[in-house]
Amino acid sequence: EFMLVRENRSMRVLIVEDELRMASLIRRGLVSEGLAADLASNGEEALWMAPAHDYDAVVLDVMLPDLDGFEVCRRLRGAGVWSPVLMLTARDSVEDCVAGLDSGADDYLVKPFSARELLARVDGHLRLHRLRREAEDALRASQAKFSTAFDRSPLALTITSLDDSRLIEVNEAFVRFTGYSREE
Repeated sequence: EFMLVRENRSMRVLIVEDELRMASLIRRGLVSEGLAADLASNGEEALWMAPAHDYDAVVLDVMLPDLDGFEVCRRLRGAGVWSPVLMLTARDSVEDCVAGLDSGADDYLVKPFSARELLARVDGHLRLHRLRREAEDALRASQAKFSTAFDRSPLALTITSLDDSRLIEVNEAFVRFTGYSREE
């Protein structure tokens, strides 16, 4: 027995599934655990909905009527949507699983699947997404709090994103001291 992670706000999941019965079953399971769930019946709808809302996770079918789930996931990542993506599919080959993960998915679950397993996987991704969001908020808050002090420091540097651990901005004293070049 497990409990889905809870926050002060309602957590929202986008379900991208063209089979109405399957979409309804997934939605019912997520809603019964206290999550809000929106439905998209094809890839184009998902590409419109996901960037327009701040989803905590996306459950994405691979075999959709217009674009396949691999292409939808690639386009979501290209559009800057970094919500965890869990792909659902009847395609069970290793090649398909690797293609799904390579397209940017965080997880890959083969149909038929257990509702408990789906909920457990969504729960794990929601926990990680929440922790990442908290870390990014803490990073932004500390950057704002200490930006004046760092700007005056002879060795000031700024890391602007958890996704990109390269040094983004450095002052001249830092360059002279470390030999780091902005062009590297």
